[in-house]
Amino acid sequence: GFTRPKILILTPFKYMAYQIIEMIILLTNDGKWKRVSKRKKFRMDFGNDEDTFSDDFKIGISIKHSMKTQTS
Repeated sequence: GFTRPKILILTPFKYMAYQIIEMIILLTNDGKWKRVSKRKKFRMDFGNDEDTFSDDFKIGISIKHSMKTQTS
């Protein structure tokens, strides 16, 4: 059967987690935030400047792969 791989990424601060998630979206989603669910909440929680050096946070992400066939 198929299993879902799990990866643990540790960062000391929120702003570093935000940068890593942003890079993952750029690499896997062609840089488009449109297809990202709960993007507004993510940006509010991790993108604000007042808590950038907070070390009390956790986040989980899920990447769904869709098999689209290209027609020419």
